[in-house]
Amino acid sequence: MNPPIPTPTPTSAAEDLSQMDLKARYFPDLPSEPEKMAWFQTPTPTSDDNSPRFDLSGHELSKSDSADLPSNIGLHHHGASPDLAGYTIDEIIHLCQSTVPSQRITMMGVLARIVATYTNGQSSEAVKGIMTERRVCEQAVNLAVGAILLMSKNAGVFRAGIDLFYESLGGSQWMYMDKYSITSFKPTETHIDLSAVSWEDIVPTFGEMLDTDSLSPRTTTQMIRILRRLAVFTEEHCELVTPLLPVMVRRHVLLRPWPSTETSTPPSTEVLALLRDLIHSSRRCAGALVDQNIVEPLLKFPLTLTWDDTPLGQDLTQLSLEIIASLARYGLATSIAKSGAEPLDRLRQYLTTHESGIKTAYFDLIRNWIVCSTDPHKTTPEHDLTWAQVAAMSWVEDGMGMLGAIAEKKDWVQLTSGLGVVVAWVEGSEVNGVDKGSGEKNSVREALGESGVVEAVVGKIGESSIEPALAHLVTIHLLIGDILSEEHLDTLRRQKTLEDPLLRYTLLLLALRDHKPTNIDAFELVTSFQPGSEPLVLDLIDLILRAKYPQHQEALTDLPSAGLEILRPLLHYTVLPDLTNVVGPTTPRPDYLKATSTLRPPPPPTSDTRRSPGLPLASTWIFSPLDELLHSATSDALAQSPPDWDPSELDLVKAILLLAQIHLGPGINNQMTRSELLLNLMKVFMLEHGQQTPTNHSETDLFRNSTISTSLKSLISLTLTPLPPSAKESNLEQACISFLGPETPFFQWYTDFLALYESISFSDHSFTQLLFPPLSMKYPVDYRRLFWSEHTSILRGIRLESTDIPLESEQGLEAFYEPLEKDQNVLDGMIRASSRGWLREGTFLYGVAVHHLAATLWGGGDEEVRKGMLVGVLSTCPDSFVRDIYKYSQIIEDKGDRRSIVESLAGARGVQRLDKLGL
Repeated sequence: MNPPIPTPTPTSAAEDLSQMDLKARYFPDLPSEPEKMAWFQTPTPTSDDNSPRFDLSGHELSKSDSADLPSNIGLHHHGASPDLAGYTIDEIIHLCQSTVPSQRITMMGVLARIVATYTNGQSSEAVKGIMTERRVCEQAVNLAVGAILLMSKNAGVFRAGIDLFYESLGGSQWMYMDKYSITSFKPTETHIDLSAVSWEDIVPTFGEMLDTDSLSPRTTTQMIRILRRLAVFTEEHCELVTPLLPVMVRRHVLLRPWPSTETSTPPSTEVLALLRDLIHSSRRCAGALVDQNIVEPLLKFPLTLTWDDTPLGQDLTQLSLEIIASLARYGLATSIAKSGAEPLDRLRQYLTTHESGIKTAYFDLIRNWIVCSTDPHKTTPEHDLTWAQVAAMSWVEDGMGMLGAIAEKKDWVQLTSGLGVVVAWVEGSEVNGVDKGSGEKNSVREALGESGVVEAVVGKIGESSIEPALAHLVTIHLLIGDILSEEHLDTLRRQKTLEDPLLRYTLLLLALRDHKPTNIDAFELVTSFQPGSEPLVLDLIDLILRAKYPQHQEALTDLPSAGLEILRPLLHYTVLPDLTNVVGPTTPRPDYLKATSTLRPPPPPTSDTRRSPGLPLASTWIFSPLDELLHSATSDALAQSPPDWDPSELDLVKAILLLAQIHLGPGINNQMTRSELLLNLMKVFMLEHGQQTPTNHSETDLFRNSTISTSLKSLISLTLTPLPPSAKESNLEQACISFLGPETPFFQWYTDFLALYESISFSDHSFTQLLFPPLSMKYPVDYRRLFWSEHTSILRGIRLESTDIPLESEQGLEAFYEPLEKDQNVLDGMIRASSRGWLREGTFLYGVAVHHLAATLWGGGDEEVRKGMLVGVLSTCPDSFVRDIYKYSQIIEDKGDRRSIVESLAGARGVQRLDKLGL
């Protein structure tokens, strides 16, 4: 039987009943739980909540909007501040973990848009601060990964997880994916650490989902682009992605109808771009993909383009050609040149009569195949494509027929690619043609003369855009002659602002061949090349080492019979340190096909890390063998040297310093700073660090050898004048980072250097000179304290004058005097050195000590400190030193009469010392 319903007590309409009154009247027997009724209460305003708040579109709400928006629009909730509209980042992250799929989907979408705004640099300063402080991107990645791995059966949660993952990784910033150029490994991104992501779990999940048609186009594209980002992270991650590609290419490219209809899904250009990216990444990935028979079927796109020319068809054709051309740079899949002859022949006919950006990709493919056929032993498998087969296909004749129209249109990029085909053909003809390809050369000479290409290119000399095409023309001129007239060549020789390294290299070769003067510096040119130009740089270094230097003939005769070439293995290692990880040459060469392990260059070096060998070379590349000698026990360069290469350390150092003298000539160039030069000269002395040295130093210490000593003096002399205003200023602490890395400070290196000087130098003049740069007032006081207070015994032998001091800055010697020294240990060390007679009058150290002590004593300051110093000077220092301090007036503003200062600080005995000196 149901209990009777209580009869309510009548109340007036105006009566205001509380929750407790209502409970007592209508539900007197139920237990009281007031906390569950709190949502009935009017929210208490939260005046101290200043966290940024967002709406459900991920837009930040202003303070006024957050406080004033009505509650019926769905932005109020039971959070910490229920009176404020919107969600804080912490609340959004919390709700992204909800077990309710719809709520989780919504909030992951909100967080994805917030992260996208942040990574695009469009967030407010308050939001940026929270995103950085709370490491929101990392949290978002973890939330997304959880959604992808644990709730992949819920399609909505999976899509939201992919969207959040994509934005958290910075997907909207991956603009480099849309470029044709090959990106280096690890493009710069700082907001997330890709290595912390569990890719071993995520990639297989991606593969499983991409093998279905259940995903939206947006989600599919995001997943593929994430895989593309992974493909430029490391080679190991590329190999993780590679097994997915056969299925992806078949499902998303080959099995989709083409030409597509209005109702069909077109082939995916993103999947083809991923295939190209993986091929670029490593030879292993490329070889694995070739074996899956997914490359040759791509020729259907060039074939169909000839009757269905659409923007998508152009993109699919270009990507297909790029993929096959990339494989050819490894010497792989060259049999496609034969099996795909018909579609490529039709494409060539189409390109002859149509304007198309595909011509560049087509020319690059043909060039690469010509290079492969030049030496069929270098392809994999061997003899997959022969020179006779290439010659029968008329590629070059038809290609040269396009060059005139391209030059007339002034499309210099396409023209450069087309001329690259000609260069490869002429070089291959010299190897495989009759009479070193004389017939082929005559045909090229005649075709170029009729095309008008030379006139079109030469007419634009001075414009940087034409330089790559001009480089190919100069190369062709070197190979067959009679392409460029003497007038053209004179115009080129007068150019002083050429930027393209290949053009400068070819002009240098031309000048050497014709014995003509040139303003191209081979030493500086070496540092201009980027990864992929290793063959050219190795050849250029050989030219430098083998060149004749009449002005240094005497020094050359002091070297072994090989001369400067004894440095060849070490300098070659600097260019190409890892023979198992060779970047494919930008201009393909037959001898590098099998050696090429990747087409993707390493990330560029940064100024805050230790520099590794490889291109681009540092401005100090000449001194790189010194680094190997300093670490001879662990040097890979020395370990890889030829068995019959065994020069002495003495001869190597002689050669290094001689090469530096040849390079620097009358002065340091604009690339190498004085600090870099001084640091590398210090390395010569540090070769003695840790050596067990016998008593007779003159027979063992390298720096005592007369040839090395002369070279050191010559190189140090380049630093003895103030730095010109136009020169690049640096310091040893900065220069040392590329050598020691950021973990080992230069101060530690200098401490060892100073200790070595103390033990073996016997005040060697050059050794002494190199002590001085860190003693300037531009460096921290620790260096001066080390010199004046901790290694005082070395002071007795130092006799350098002001003209002997190496200078790093435009200030010159003034850097040692200003600002004034304030450290008491250093000042006391100066007094102590003088009192012991170690500071000789007229020397540089004497003048420095007088300046800083006089400025402290007469310029005011702590009276007790000055009193102790003055008593020390007057009671212990030689007469000349006291007299010079008393009379010193340069750049000093006295704070009173000096005799009065002496009397007030040192008393009658101090005045008596002055009287004795007649002061």
